[in-house]
Amino acid sequence: MWTLLHMQVAIHWTFYLALTLMISNVTVTDSIISDHFAVHASLTIPGPMTLTKSIQFRKLNNINMPDFINAVALTMDPTVDSSIDELLFKYDSVLKHILDIHAPLIERNVTIKSSAPWYTHAGSSPC
Repeated sequence: MWTLLHMQVAIHWTFYLALTLMISNVTVTDSIISDHFAVHASLTIPGPMTLTKSIQFRKLNNINMPDFINAVALTMDPTVDSSIDELLFKYDSVLKHILDIHAPLIERNVTIKSSAPWYTHAGSSPC
């Protein structure tokens, strides 16, 4: 019983403190029609947090294909007597090197937007 009461008091004060930090410009207007008062206030509620992520990409559409094919043909020599593993390693390293020349790796920071369908910029502007 006491634990439940203490939890309710703690939740009440936490909620009260949170609201006092967010509320500003409080006005109370007397309604002529009713015996109630209208309370108007501005709430400062932060928008959703934005996260950034670093991505890497290559502009493969900008590669000059005849030059690229020629560079691959000149550096790859299939007549060399090597094992499959050595040929695959050479192919991988040579192709990466040629790609670095013709389409260098680009790194960008992008903003990841969190899904908040209830929050719109129209609702955050003052009236």
